[in-house]
Amino acid sequence: MMRLIVVIALAVVALTTRLPLARGVDTNCDAQTGARTAGGGFSDYSGKSCGVGTPGDGGGSGSSSAPVTKVVDCGPRQVASRLRPTSNQTCAEVQNVCSVGTTKLVPKDPKLTTTGMLQRDPGGGWHLVALDCVVKAAAPRVTAVLVMREVRKLVPHPKVGIAPPGGATLVNIQTLLWADTPSDQSLGTVTLLGHQVTLQVHVTQVDWDFGDGQRDTTPSPEQRYDPSADCKTVNCPGYWGHVYAATGAMTVSATVTWSGRYRVDGGAWLDIPGTVTGPATTAALTVRQARGVLVPNPGQH
Repeated sequence: MMRLIVVIALAVVALTTRLPLARGVDTNCDAQTGARTAGGGFSDYSGKSCGVGTPGDGGGSGSSSAPVTKVVDCGPRQVASRLRPTSNQTCAEVQNVCSVGTTKLVPKDPKLTTTGMLQRDPGGGWHLVALDCVVKAAAPRVTAVLVMREVRKLVPHPKVGIAPPGGATLVNIQTLLWADTPSDQSLGTVTLLGHQVTLQVHVTQVDWDFGDGQRDTTPSPEQRYDPSADCKTVNCPGYWGHVYAATGAMTVSATVTWSGRYRVDGGAWLDIPGTVTGPATTAALTVRQARGVLVPNPGQH
């Protein structure tokens, strides 16, 4: 009976062995079985639970605000004798505590990682308050920020449409203008983080510079001119444009702003916050003046 009690006592001592972090870090780690998260500590499958200081400390005397913390991903566990050097002191400390004795003890699940929780102190610095030796890494998620980057790459650059054609127009008549694009356009499907993401954009406005010092903004690309419905009046109903008052060489520019939406793997459509403004596209135009000239009637002498 006496021998059995001694064995049990030795086992208890072994299960509460302190596991120090890197030198200079105030911490305690208990080698215990089971899971424990009390006091800011974390427990892994082997029972290594570490609490570094006390989360909530450092907020100042009488401070009632919640402590500011952040979590740093330090990668999978490593073998103690093969720890890779790193300039990140936090991860060096986390890997030191979470290291294992042999490669056989390294978790096989590629999604398992180690993390360190940092807390900001009143002076603006950060100190390690807790760590987790085996946590599931969050699955990468398609976000609006990632989608916006793709939209910026793929956004159309529509040409400037002008009528009358040929690069020349007259003063005092309406020169018809439009951005040569539909209001709604698909940008196709791209692969982001292994997901199929479908993109669509919509024209929200077009900013125009007519080249004569005048500018305007339209809420759409405006209607493209149809030559079969030839306009024979100074202003063409149903179309939009600009009336030049002086002759000369003009450079007309159009800058299109787009809104967008996306869906992931055929799911529901989601709006992309904000808008994307494409580069300005330009077209050269010569403005001339027409004059009436009297000529003899060929049938009269």
